[in-house]
Amino acid sequence: MPKASLLLVLLLRCGGLAAQPSSPNAARLEEAPGPRTPDAELDQYAAQQAGQAGSVPELARYLGQKATSDYDKARLIYAWIGQHIRYDLRFARRVAAGRRGPQRRNRPAVVLRRGSTVCAGYADLFTAVATAMGLRATTIIGDAKAGPALAKTPRGKRIKHAWNAFYAEGRWHLLDVTWGAGGVQGRHKPVFVPAYDAFWFDADPYAFLFWHLPAKPQWQGVAAPVKPKAFRALPAVDPELFAYGLDPQRLLDSALEAKYRLRLPGVRGGWPGIRLVQVPLTKRLLVGRPYTFVVAAPADAQLMLLNGTQPCYLQREGNAWRVTFKPAAGPVLLRVRTSATLWFDVLQYVAGPPRPQNPAAANLNSPARLCCVCGVLPQPKPGSLCSLLVFFPPPAPASGWACCSPAACSAAPPPGPRPSWAKSRPTRLARTSTKWAPTPAPWPWPTA
Repeated sequence: MPKASLLLVLLLRCGGLAAQPSSPNAARLEEAPGPRTPDAELDQYAAQQAGQAGSVPELARYLGQKATSDYDKARLIYAWIGQHIRYDLRFARRVAAGRRGPQRRNRPAVVLRRGSTVCAGYADLFTAVATAMGLRATTIIGDAKAGPALAKTPRGKRIKHAWNAFYAEGRWHLLDVTWGAGGVQGRHKPVFVPAYDAFWFDADPYAFLFWHLPAKPQWQGVAAPVKPKAFRALPAVDPELFAYGLDPQRLLDSALEAKYRLRLPGVRGGWPGIRLVQVPLTKRLLVGRPYTFVVAAPADAQLMLLNGTQPCYLQREGNAWRVTFKPAAGPVLLRVRTSATLWFDVLQYVAGPPRPQNPAAANLNSPARLCCVCGVLPQPKPGSLCSLLVFFPPPAPASGWACCSPAACSAAPPPGPRPSWAKSRPTRLARTSTKWAPTPAPWPWPTA
C-alpha cells in the first residue's frame, strides 16, 4: 500500500475497542427531562478544568458540580475530553501497520495521564467518566468514513472506529468525541490540530449515518437501517449543510432514491442565521430547467443567485426568501449579504446541458450506427435488432436496422478513429428490456 494511502487509513483506525454494548431498545427509562444549562456555559466550564483530572472519579466529581441534568453531564464530559485530549498520531501509525502496541494506552486512567489516545481511548474514557457520574453510556464500534474532522480517505473507504451513545431525556443520543477534538492537517507530515467542534455531540442519527455505520444496525437510530453496501456508496457530505438547517432525513432519502449517485453542491459555512428550506441537492443543474430556492434569513439580509455574470435576486415572502430560477450554462452561486457585509457564497453549483446517454440509446433513431458483432451469437433473423451490438460506423450498407450479414463483418477494426470511450478496448451493448447497458467485450475484435 502506498505511504499516502496508508497514512490516510491509519488516522481513524484504532485498537483495543471496548465490548459491544447492549441494544438501545433494551432500556426504556422513564426520565423527566431536567433543565438544560446553555452549551456555551458548559463548554467554558469544561475548558477551565484542565488540572482536575488526576483520575476518573476525580474528574467526574468536578464535572458533576456544574451539571443539572443527565444531558448536561454528557455535554460536560464531551467538552472536557474534546478540549484536553489530543489524538495520538504515532500510536495510530503503529495500529495501522499491524503493530497494535500496548493496549493499556486506551485505558481511561492512562489516557488521562498521557493526555493523548486514539478513537478507542476517547470512547472508553467517555464511557468511564459517564458511568462514574451516574449517566448511562456505552461505546459503539463499527465502520466509519474519514470525516472533515480528520484527513480524507477515498470515497467509500471503510475504516474501524469507535464512538459513543448516552441515554438522557428518555432516548439515546449519539456523539463522536474523537472527531470533536480536532483535525489532522498535512499529507506528508500530518500533525494534529486541536479544534473543538460541538457538531459531533448529540448529532442527528440521519446525519450521523453519513459517516458512521455501527456493527449492530439497531445503533443507527433510524427507522429503516442502512446496509453496508448502501453506506459505502453514500455521497460525501459537508457538515455545514446540516449547520444551515438542511433536513438530514430528506438528504438521506434523496441519496438512496438516486441509487447513491448523488453529488452535493459545494458549501461554505460560517454565515449565521441562514436556514436552507428548499434548495436543489445536486451539484449539477440542467440548463433551462426551473429550480426553486427557498432560504430563511434575517430581515436585513439580501440573497441572490449569480449565474456567470447575471444576478437573480430572491424575493422575500414572510420570513423566507424565494425564487424560481432557470440557469444558463456556467457556475451558479447562492450569495447572501447585509448592509454591513460583503457578498458571501453559501452554495456552489454548476449548470450544464444534460449528460449524453448511452451511445446506443442516444442513437436509436439514427440508422446504420449499429452493426452485429459477428461470431459471438448465431445470426439473428433478418430485420431484427442484434442481441449483441458494437458502436462504430459499420462497413455494411446504411440502409436501416437490418442486421449485418457475416460477410459484412471483418476481422480488423473498421476504418477511421475509434471513439474516445473505446480507446482501451471495444464495448458491446447488451439489450435489457428497452434499455441498452454496456458490458465488457472480448479483445481482439471477433472474427467472421
